[in-house]
Amino acid sequence: LKRCVQPPRRSSNCSFSAMARSMSLLPMVLLALGAWMLSSLTSQSGFVMNSATPRGSKVAMRGFKDDFYAWKETLSSEDQALLLKQAQNEFNKKFRASDEFKKSVSEDK
Repeated sequence: LKRCVQPPRRSSNCSFSAMARSMSLLPMVLLALGAWMLSSLTSQSGFVMNSATPRGSKVAMRGFKDDFYAWKETLSSEDQALLLKQAQNEFNKKFRASDEFKKSVSEDK
């Protein structure tokens, strides 16, 4: 499409039909913009998440919590002490470089 910067003159190479075509696009562009704005206002997915949590996630979390506490109770006192020390010193650079940080709980647990 040719764009006319100046109003059409007889000596200009911009014709009336080119201006008419560009003017007929304006309502379509405005309609598309309005539809996009309306859909963005009514959509639920976006940058802000819905604050209501689904019902199933709480049930799943309770199940995990119960399983985790049951697993934790089966640990020996040495394993529990190791986990506690690793958790407390997780952000200590020297401790992370040590072999004690790299130890894991016995495989049978």
